[in-house]
Amino acid sequence: MSLLVCAASVISTSWSQSPLEPHAVVGRIQVPVVTQVLKLAEPNPISIGAVGGSVRSVLTSWTYYVGNIPYPAPEEDRGLPVSYDSSGGASISATPLKLGKAQLALFVIFTDGGFERKTINVQVVQPQRQPEKLVITLGGNYRSETPVLYLDLSEAHRTKHVDPAAIYKNVTTPVPLNASDVTFKLINSPGAAAEIDPSTGIVTARFVGQALLETTFGGVSTLTCIDVMNDVRMGPRSRCEELLPPGRRLPPSGMELDPTPPPQVRALGPVGDEEHPAQVASGVMAGQILHKEDPIYPDDAKQAGVSGYVVMHAKIDPKGKVVDIKVLSGPPMLRDSALDAVKKWTYKPYLLNGSAVFVLTLVTVAFNITP
Repeated sequence: MSLLVCAASVISTSWSQSPLEPHAVVGRIQVPVVTQVLKLAEPNPISIGAVGGSVRSVLTSWTYYVGNIPYPAPEEDRGLPVSYDSSGGASISATPLKLGKAQLALFVIFTDGGFERKTINVQVVQPQRQPEKLVITLGGNYRSETPVLYLDLSEAHRTKHVDPAAIYKNVTTPVPLNASDVTFKLINSPGAAAEIDPSTGIVTARFVGQALLETTFGGVSTLTCIDVMNDVRMGPRSRCEELLPPGRRLPPSGMELDPTPPPQVRALGPVGDEEHPAQVASGVMAGQILHKEDPIYPDDAKQAGVSGYVVMHAKIDPKGKVVDIKVLSGPPMLRDSALDAVKKWTYKPYLLNGSAVFVLTLVTVAFNITP
């Protein structure tokens, strides 16, 4: 596999100042701008030099991009290891966990109390080593592997978005991949009961039956069974045994290999009750908001130059009240403020078949430091 070479450029960012930041300085950080490769899921050393003083501490944060849309790095990808040398400089060990365009923000504090911020623009490319494993997940839950997709022909369960991820040795968290990073192919599936859009990873049911999806990345592939039923709540369910090529099998459920057989199929409660809330796209629920409370930007986060997005899973009851909310990702310094704000939001009741139901949706709160 050939490695792409990229030029890493360093740009200074514009930050607002407050009376709490009397020692802001400019031009004291020196980062070599050389032709280099930042390899996915591997440590990449970046040297930081200091002009007119010594580095006391360095705070870091990644921002990844899908197209031109920025996304904050997951919690596991923050707080990069930093070492300090006798010359007053420092070195970061940067292990990016997303392919493509990225930005690494530095907040450097000097021993004399001055501080400076810089942003390094980089391009993350595939490493030479193969991943140990490739997994398919749903809804960005990279801790839970999905070997079988269960669909039916109803509007609620006709489509699903698959999220591939790579498992690398010595990397503690799965590495999320975009649909454009992998190759999708339906195999051994004549007249397939489902189809996949390779540009988005969206699987759509066509008719009742099965299809077998092969996903490939970095020389490693995995199989996913797509089982289209009359009703996903009732079964019966399949694992595409008749479609599997000789010598191949589906991965077991769960990130940790679990030999326990799948549970017997049972009838679930109606979609939309408290235990089985209807999963509704964030864009749809955004149009249902009646009252939206803006978050308070924490002073310590402003002072440290922390910005980004807090992504949460919210459960909304039939009256439109947020009854449960959990943070999926976002800068730790901003999470409590985002939670406090969204807990106060109210929505128009979401109707399913004419009745108000419980809803599970994603909510994203943005924090931006403006001049």
